[in-house]
Amino acid sequence: MSAAIVPVTGTFLNADGTAAAGTVTFKLSQPFANGGVIYHMMSFTATLDGSGHFSQNLAANDGIASPSGTFYSVTEKIDNAPEREYVIQAPQLAAPQNITGVSTANPGVVTVPNHGYVTGDTVTIASVGGATQANGTWDITVLTVNTFSIPVDVTGTYTSGGTSAIFADLSILMPNSAPGIGGS
Repeated sequence: MSAAIVPVTGTFLNADGTAAAGTVTFKLSQPFANGGVIYHMMSFTATLDGSGHFSQNLAANDGIASPSGTFYSVTEKIDNAPEREYVIQAPQLAAPQNITGVSTANPGVVTVPNHGYVTGDTVTIASVGGATQANGTWDITVLTVNTFSIPVDVTGTYTSGGTSAIFADLSILMPNSAPGIGGS
């Protein structure tokens, strides 16, 4: 199983409260291994949307990654603000759980044996084969100890794979002290 995928989000506003424009880039400091998968040095750039918001999925690289001490270098290039650089680690929020099935239905029904979720949890689903509409972050409704529904019309036929994990807004990792803008 691979590392948990951690969504890191943020919103940047200009001093007058309007949405800022720009990019946030995350670059791994070194390759690392987590859950038997090697994550190579890569850069990921997220562009702020019309609301000044971004979301970027990163592989967890906290104390469970090898070698320890791996970090993401973050570069904010926000219009009308000084460029900022700092580092973060993306924490392992909870062990991702293996998906064993996804129904072709609206809403979609996902099978994860003994998932432990409760209705209202926000869950990130990744790497589902076939029923790719299930991939994403969803507020779920628990149906049974093994199934939950997601608010999307799943039209593809599930073929294999996939994981689910609790989503957490990690904007608290990102400092918000840049003059002229507010990040959260």
